[in-house]
Amino acid sequence: MCDLLDREFEPLIASLLERDGHEVQRAHGGAGDRGADVITTGENGERIVVQ
Repeated sequence: MCDLLDREFEPLIASLLERDGHEVQRAHGGAGDRGADVITTGENGERIVVQ
């Protein structure tokens, strides 16, 4: 994982969270994202934001 580029790391994290039952709202960073690269919502409504 240490050798992954940003554009590879973000989709990997999103896919792992999705595998664990989270609905992915955003799986990439960009201008104006305030550092939130991956945003998901869990089965009971909790939100995970990965920077």
